[in-house]
Amino acid sequence: MTLVAVAPRFKIAGFDGRREKVPRAFEVLHLHDALTRTYTSDAHLVAYVVPGAERQPRINKPGLPYWPEPTPEIGVFFADLDNTPHVEWTNEKRDAAIARYESSDILQTAGIYHTKKGARVVQPIVRPIPVTEVEPYIARWHAQLWEAGLEPDKACKDWTRLFRLPNVFRDGEQFRTPYLNLARMRPIALEPLWEPAPEPAIKSAPRSPAAPIRVDWRRDVPEDWRDQIQPIADSVRSVQSEWHSLFMALSGALLRHRVAPKVLPAMVGAISAATGADTRSEDRVAAARSTVESYLADLPITGYGTLAREWPAVAEAVDAVFESEPALQASPPPLVTSQADLKAAIRDAPDGLTLIAAECGLGKTAAALEVATDRAAKEHSSQNAEGSRAPLGSKTAISVDKHELAMQIVADLDARGVQAQRFFGPLSLKNPDGTPVCKLHGVAQHLVSGGQPMQWELCQGRDIDPCPHRDTCPARDGVEGPEDARVSVGPHQLIGALDREAGTTGLLVIDEPPDLLDLVPIRPKELERTVEHLHAFDADFASALAPALEALIAWTEHIGPLGQCIPIREAIEQGADAIDPATMTCAMRACQFEGSAVEYAAAAQPDERTGKAPPIRYMNLTRARENEAYARKLGSASGVLRSLYNAITSEAPSSVVLDKDRRGRCFLVVITVREQLAQSLRREGAVVAMDANIAVNAPIFAKAVGYDPPLHGFAGADGVPVRRLQIRRKSAARKYWLPHGKLKLVTGLVQSVKDILEFAEGTQSLGIITMRTIELALRAALEPDNPQLDNLWHDAHQDPKTLAEAREKLGPILQAYPGTIAFGHYGAVRGLNHMKNVDCLATLGDPWPNLNRVRYEVMFLGLDDSWQSRTVDLCKAELEQAHGRLRAIHRTGPTRAVHVGSVRPSGWGWTRGDVEVQEVKRGRRPKPTTMSTEEFSDIVTQLGGVRAAARAIGRAKSTISDLKTGKKRVSSAVSAIARNLVKPQSCTDGNVAQQCPPECIEEKRVL
Repeated sequence: MTLVAVAPRFKIAGFDGRREKVPRAFEVLHLHDALTRTYTSDAHLVAYVVPGAERQPRINKPGLPYWPEPTPEIGVFFADLDNTPHVEWTNEKRDAAIARYESSDILQTAGIYHTKKGARVVQPIVRPIPVTEVEPYIARWHAQLWEAGLEPDKACKDWTRLFRLPNVFRDGEQFRTPYLNLARMRPIALEPLWEPAPEPAIKSAPRSPAAPIRVDWRRDVPEDWRDQIQPIADSVRSVQSEWHSLFMALSGALLRHRVAPKVLPAMVGAISAATGADTRSEDRVAAARSTVESYLADLPITGYGTLAREWPAVAEAVDAVFESEPALQASPPPLVTSQADLKAAIRDAPDGLTLIAAECGLGKTAAALEVATDRAAKEHSSQNAEGSRAPLGSKTAISVDKHELAMQIVADLDARGVQAQRFFGPLSLKNPDGTPVCKLHGVAQHLVSGGQPMQWELCQGRDIDPCPHRDTCPARDGVEGPEDARVSVGPHQLIGALDREAGTTGLLVIDEPPDLLDLVPIRPKELERTVEHLHAFDADFASALAPALEALIAWTEHIGPLGQCIPIREAIEQGADAIDPATMTCAMRACQFEGSAVEYAAAAQPDERTGKAPPIRYMNLTRARENEAYARKLGSASGVLRSLYNAITSEAPSSVVLDKDRRGRCFLVVITVREQLAQSLRREGAVVAMDANIAVNAPIFAKAVGYDPPLHGFAGADGVPVRRLQIRRKSAARKYWLPHGKLKLVTGLVQSVKDILEFAEGTQSLGIITMRTIELALRAALEPDNPQLDNLWHDAHQDPKTLAEAREKLGPILQAYPGTIAFGHYGAVRGLNHMKNVDCLATLGDPWPNLNRVRYEVMFLGLDDSWQSRTVDLCKAELEQAHGRLRAIHRTGPTRAVHVGSVRPSGWGWTRGDVEVQEVKRGRRPKPTTMSTEEFSDIVTQLGGVRAAARAIGRAKSTISDLKTGKKRVSSAVSAIARNLVKPQSCTDGNVAQQCPPECIEEKRVL
């Protein structure tokens, strides 16, 4: 019997592991009954069913690991077929579709019904599949539909998807499907999943089925791997939650650590047996085989990222047993040796790219300054050299991530007696009181964000109408220091200018380089508003880009597949049918040739004085200078045009991805390579990129330059004893503390602050690094009378009530600390030294990167590692940067470090040193029970057993059984009903209730 679960509407809260109660709004029905019933509401179904349930809640994917009941199963596959274009049915379309159903072999066992603008295919299967394993099977069936010439919606492969039923009440009226055929529908048996066929690309030609991948499974674990089994099994045995999801993630993590696919099932089975507590070893082996098959088919699998987030102790055990002993356990060389080797690696860098991974605090920036100082002192090789031209090999340019760090470097060089030239953006210059130097800052920031060159457009006013403050403005030129200086310093945004200053014989040092990729999210409304503002730009340039804009709008709204990287030129071509012919005519006249939308966009000619910035008409620029609101709109349109023009004309591949936000609204992400950075990495001459975690990004740099650059690693041990503690709290993440970007002062956050202060007891200075919003809340709690923090809180779009709550709950905790507290936030502490002398440094929360961004990067660059694994690596790297502010290598006295979160920082001290671990159980504290298990069990016996008690109390048999055995706690509502049923009271026949048979008790309860 094939079952589905039906709810009266679409929007129903689901079980996500956090909500304490969710409605059991879904009624479990037979598939045929569900499809043929007429509903008076907008009824939807889900394909997953909880075994044995009569009613069930909606279950979200994040909540599945915490689902306390049996794993849901799916016994029927669904696929949506949209009309092309997305229009309602006509008689002709319906007749053609029915004829296709009759002739298609794959539909001969399926049911079909028509929706308003398409059709839904319903295919039952003989044996239900757990939802944890079902998606590869659905993907294979969808691929078979594609091979048959059908085009199913890829979103239907998600096991949590809801489907509207055929006959419902929607849009204010009763809707009945115009076509419903279940006559041929029957369950089919599925072949073993050797290899789910890969997804065909949108609009691609049909492909022949791929040959199954056969794996020669090994039955035993190789000798080399046997020592790794018991430590992993010990960590698994300590996990109290369900183990199915754990073993799925463990299988993916072992593949990441290069366990051979054919060996993996045997190894997983051995780990299961070694726990001494797992009774489902055969299931673990089968699940491991399924993971291998999905892995070999290049389908997504659960892996190391999930393991590190949900079961960090198991992830650490896996990491520990697979580390190579000689390289990773040996002590680092003495500090002076490492520093000398580091300086030599920078000084002797050959032409081309060199990567340097140096432990935080080792002094990579200081080493670069020493090299720059030595090079600047170089004299001409010939005594007859004349003029001010610098000697060959004497110039150095240093690119850093913050203006503050650039100023710090210039000051250090000045103390050494070395002249330096500092490049900066005019908007970055501040007065002593913190206000911007630029008098047009409000207008300029919008235009600059749209890619417009500030000096030409505003400072010089195109040599027509210069800024009236230009003559006295110190920010006008964006550079300070002597022109003949042999050292240049500036932010990464100006790396092109720094590269030119270094010259081909100079050295370019990129300290903690930025992301190579530029990801720009653009919403359809922004595209449409850009079209509305095209008149503000040069007529020929705007006309040339207009067709591409219209095509992308259509592609975003109707054509683009979700979550796939598509070359931007291909996306424009797919949406070309929606371009207005008049728009194409204007583009042809502007470009003076007949071509496609892509060719017209590529032929657009910006003003050479503005680089690739879209040329703004002078009258509109004048209006923007006088009206900040208009400057904001113009800057937004300029930014969209610049992103599209860069992507279309870039020498490197550029792509677009269509995604959805939390509200289900589609938006476009334009992915391009940062051209100036890529060109600097490929420069003619020596370039050194330095970062403590640069090994994480080494594959990206290799793709950028086209070869594997040399990678030098330098480590340093702690200079003093450092006590390190990890308070392992899974909820220490934005997802729980900053849901939807809004701070929520949950118990776990407040308790974490208490834990940090308790760990820091006895110290006189404390540094806390956390998320930006939490940092503001902590500052405000420590300084309740600082009005500037209220303004910053308002600017961060946070609730004033939450700030008041933070001051109330966190103020007493922080103000009780006897010493000084310094604050910082993730992403803004690299290279800075203001915490190098604190007695204790704490990081509060795991700084997970934007998951979508990482997914796009991996997809776009084709990296070998999964995006989940890369996410964990980036999180660890950011934590290492934060703890690097302690400068433990150079300390002279004992110190402390603590991290609250599930991920342990990378870096020598945290991965090789002694780290205390304090486990914090996740979830709300259980409510005190009002009835013991023994008392409830006695009442069940008095009522005549589980079945009779379930009828009398009004709960499912499985629930009563769990309460009786103590698997679940007895709620106050159930305990009140149970006690009322057995307490002495008069009966109609003169007996007391305790002496009445169950049938009598049930009759009284109903009455």
